[in-house]
Amino acid sequence: MPKESGQKEPRGSQLSAKAHAVYGDEEKYRLLFDFSLDAIYINDADGSNLEVNQAWLDLLGYTREELKTFNAAGLYADPSARQDFLTRLLADGYVRDEVVLKKKDGAIVCCERSSVCHKDADGQPLAFQGILRDVTEQRRMQSEIRERQKEMECLLGVAAAAETASKSLDDFLRKVVEVLPSGYQYVADAAARIIIEGEEVSSDRYRSSEWSQTAPIRVDGLDIGLVEVVYLDAHPAAHEGQFLHEERQLIEAVAARVGRVVQRVRNEKALIEHRNHLEDMVAARTAELERQTETVRRQAEEILEVSTPVMRLAEGVLVAPLIGTLDSVRTQQFMDKLLHGIVDMSASVVLVDITGVPSIDTGTAQHLIDTITAVRLLGAQVVLTGVRPAIAQTLVHLGVDLSSVSTRSSLSSGLTLALNLKGRTPPTGGSKKRED
Repeated sequence: MPKESGQKEPRGSQLSAKAHAVYGDEEKYRLLFDFSLDAIYINDADGSNLEVNQAWLDLLGYTREELKTFNAAGLYADPSARQDFLTRLLADGYVRDEVVLKKKDGAIVCCERSSVCHKDADGQPLAFQGILRDVTEQRRMQSEIRERQKEMECLLGVAAAAETASKSLDDFLRKVVEVLPSGYQYVADAAARIIIEGEEVSSDRYRSSEWSQTAPIRVDGLDIGLVEVVYLDAHPAAHEGQFLHEERQLIEAVAARVGRVVQRVRNEKALIEHRNHLEDMVAARTAELERQTETVRRQAEEILEVSTPVMRLAEGVLVAPLIGTLDSVRTQQFMDKLLHGIVDMSASVVLVDITGVPSIDTGTAQHLIDTITAVRLLGAQVVLTGVRPAIAQTLVHLGVDLSSVSTRSSLSSGLTLALNLKGRTPPTGGSKKRED
């Protein structure tokens, strides 16, 4: 017999009439219904006369007594979702989806749902039967993973921007405020800005909001600004206002990274300025050394000019006194001046005086020989004067052959010889004869 309206048969070891209509009398189905770890339910198409197993009661927190006057529609966190579910179930006869339900204590539970519509011989809905599996923790973990992934991608974006921060700090800060909201739970409603020493950079959508999270930017232990993320609208309460605990960690990590980048850019700028200063100092010092070097060179040329004079003593007679040590440079200059002097003054006799030469070595002797040879090629005779005993001994010791050169120990005796070679008598200083 059909039961009276609003009445249910005792469960005991038997299923209700509705359960019999759905499962039949098979013992195995009864055991499946009662002892399944998944929540199983059977109810009329309007949600009344709810029949459930113990797993269902444990999942949603109700008692069997409370189900007597309970309608399944009251389980939905979003009431409109039930109508959508019924439409699909009646049309297709089977629905597999996820549904968000409210427990007795108001807590939200997310379930995977598999539902079937059982119909009578006339095709009218007889009962809805389904299975619920609690996936709340899985979805929470998946949501956590997605949030952490967003935060990681945000940090990677900040790190990538930091690579080019040396080129433009402003560009780096703008990239940070654009990428930072992507690491937050409500991305579409988030905006960011950075303030450093009064200078502000913000994302396009930023505006002042009561839902704000900030973190200080520090350089050398001093606060120089802040990073701020705002929500433009209200959202459910979380760890810190509307913000997650992980979002606090994220904004502090970004603020710390910005501080390090600002410090690095400032250090690089200081190094560049110091390097430029050093380069300017080196350039100035180099220019000064070049000026000093040029001065020394000119002075050396002047000294060489003075130390290698060529003078006319008489018509056709030149004297060239040498002072100091002879080297290749002085020898070349001396030879050039002497040869030009011979040509310019039509000299036929040249006195080369070495009284001012402190010592003679092989190199100096060779320079003298080269000079004497060049003078002879111009047709002039050479008289070497100022040959002191020590110089004479050194020349002999070195094996220098000056046998073809006229030599005298003093410039005066050399002058007498030169004048004789020119066929002239040297002046005697008057008609008086020198008394012995």
